[in-house]
This record gives sequence, structure tokens and C-alpha cells, in this order.
Amino acid sequence: MNIFDSQTDWKIHIPDRNIYIMKDHSWAFAAWESERLKGTIRPDAVLLHVDDHLDDVPDGLEVDGIISASTEEELFRLTRTNKELHSGEILEPKITIDNFIWPSFARGTLGGMFTVSPQNMPDFASVVLNKHSLRDRCDGVVNRQQILSLISEEKFQNINRTYSITEFIKESLETFKLQTIGKSKILDFDLDYFVPGDTNFRILLNDNQIKETMNVILNLCEWDLITVALSPTYCGDEQNTRHLLNLFCEVSGIDNPIV
Repeated sequence: MNIFDSQTDWKIHIPDRNIYIMKDHSWAFAAWESERLKGTIRPDAVLLHVDDHLDDVPDGLEVDGIISASTEEELFRLTRTNKELHSGEILEPKITIDNFIWPSFARGTLGGMFTVSPQNMPDFASVVLNKHSLRDRCDGVVNRQQILSLISEEKFQNINRTYSITEFIKESLETFKLQTIGKSKILDFDLDYFVPGDTNFRILLNDNQIKETMNVILNLCEWDLITVALSPTYCGDEQNTRHLLNLFCEVSGIDNPIV
């Protein structure tokens, strides 16, 4: 199977390290929720989301069955497949590459989040807490009270946003250590973090810088679960994506699953 084909939904679980690697980030939601069903993740886990994009669009909360799904099969059905995406049909709301985070807050799996993203846009939590206007984002109409009926204001106050790993280490690491005491810890990592900017000319950071940053992130704590998105569209091409995955496997000490 060509995992880079536009209609494939490739993903793999490495059980001995509890690492999920997926072509598209949309499958992170099902991975987190499946691990909670297994008991490896406790409720109100803390997420570190490292990504070139915020991925915090709230319409994932509108997916039918998002709260009631109670089996792995039901959870995975909530995510839009690439075949569905390319069908040309008008589709019902489902989990996609930019709306997979808030449903896990609403289900009680996540209780706090540290986002590291250079995206030039306010994070959604700051909008809910009235620190920024919805006009600064592209979410359309959002019913704040309806959102707060699903996710408490306290959880939104447990959202911390920085723009780089350097800033996170300097400004937020101590808060992260305090907030994760006694909590399950999830690392959610998109390889497009190392291909900054939404342009047609995607240039990777240098290998030493990439490996150093990956090493810092992986060794911040004992992670209970790691989800890694390849995001080939946003990495620029297959070659970039394969190279970044090779570097991740080298730093993390796992075998490359797509060699």
C-alpha cells in the first residue's frame, strides 16, 4: 500500500512504546479515546500539542455521537476517511485534521493542554475566555454558552499557548510540571512543526536543529501516550515527510514503520 496516496488512511500503533503514527492528524482523537477505554489514560489527562497549526477548530463538538461513542469501532467511525473526503458528496460533520482536540475535552479524556504552535492566530480558548475576538479567527458562528455546556470554563483556563519550544521551555515548563502531577501525559506531535509557514515552498529546518528539538520534547517527562502525525500535505511532499519520520524514529529509538 502506498501510504501517501491521497485516499489512504494509514496509521500504526507501536504498543511497547504506546506510540501511534498516522498519516493524517484526524486519527489522534480515536487513539486518545481508545487508550482511555483500555485504561492506559486516566480522565483529565494533560496534552502537549506541538504543531505548525493550532488544530483547535470547535466544530468537532458537533459530530453526531461524539459524546456517546463507547467502543473503538464507534470512535474510529467518527473520523472522516480520505475516501469520504474525496467522494464529492456533501458530508455530515466528522472529525478532521483541525477539529479533533475539543471532543476529547468534552468527553473528559483531556483536562488541560499546552499548545506550541507558531500559527498567526489566537487560540480558541482565548476566544472563549473573551481575551480575543472571534473575528480574529475563521470559525464562523460559535455559541459560547453551548461550548461551555460541554467544556467547563475551568478547562479552558487550563489551556496554555506558546509559539515555539524555546518559549515553552522558558515560559511554561514549570507550569506544565505542576499541572501534570498525578495526571496522564499525552504528547501530540505533528511533523509539520519543522516545516514552518503556509507557503508553496516548504523548506525543512536543519537536521541537527530538528533532532535537538525532538529530543527535548520526547524527554520532557514520561509520556503515557504519544501520537505523531506525518501530515505530508503540510510537510511539502513525500520526500520531506519520509525524512522527518526517519529523524523521529532515530531520536525516539523505534524502527521506521514505512521503510
